[in-house]
Amino acid sequence: MFPFTQTSVVLNGVPLTMLHHENAVVGGLLRSGRVSSEVLDFLSRVIEPGSRVLDAGANIGSTALFLAKVEPTATIYCFEPDPLNFSLLNLNIALNQVPRVYTFNFALGQEERLIQLYRNGVNHGDHRSSPPMQTDMDAPRFRPLPVPVQMVNPTDFFRRMGGDHTASQFDLVKIDTQGADFAILEACLPLLHANSTVVVEYSPYHLYRNGTQKEDVERIAGRFSSMEILTPMGNPQRTDPVTMDLVLASYDTYSREWIGHSDLVFKQLKA
Repeated sequence: MFPFTQTSVVLNGVPLTMLHHENAVVGGLLRSGRVSSEVLDFLSRVIEPGSRVLDAGANIGSTALFLAKVEPTATIYCFEPDPLNFSLLNLNIALNQVPRVYTFNFALGQEERLIQLYRNGVNHGDHRSSPPMQTDMDAPRFRPLPVPVQMVNPTDFFRRMGGDHTASQFDLVKIDTQGADFAILEACLPLLHANSTVVVEYSPYHLYRNGTQKEDVERIAGRFSSMEILTPMGNPQRTDPVTMDLVLASYDTYSREWIGHSDLVFKQLKA
């Protein structure tokens, strides 16, 4: 019912062996043998020796494995709530023999509770914690998991974790969680320092369905002094300066219809 395939792939110049779902989206990209990503390129330029990295929405491990190869002295903490993706994540860590990568089968959020996860049967990188609206064209692809998954608050989680492998602050954070992104970012703020770098997916379509309003985006983004854009939404050639007004205008434009997403970079957390 869930066939898997092992593929050799060069990810932004880094050779990896990936065990993945045999589907037309993520699996199709990996089977092409060579994948390039602006997000990974950016992360490879900002990661430093000894960095502590938080990967929220780790999926099957592409980001974590890539960064572990680029900077073996970094410590990477991966959170992936889907049981199948989580299993593949751990298998891929073993296949590629990367050190200092820790995995947790939890969703991240602002509180500790059980949540329902909705699995996309076609795109295993598109599982969501918000129910698909019946008016959405892709609604038939989704099925709820038979059991709920555990959500944890990242600050509370690492405070309780203790031991040699815990983290009180992160230098680099990547968040890609199909709509829960800004809620997770807000929950992670106590774990950031003034020089932390955050890369977060910005998809108004998914944010709206997850209950994140435009005002929430403005409030959370406003905690940072620097905002950049890696992948402009709708018009990849856009060269307008990145401003809060531009980001909020795209929320109005794209929250009711999926056009694509942006990847935003936040730096310089305000005191």
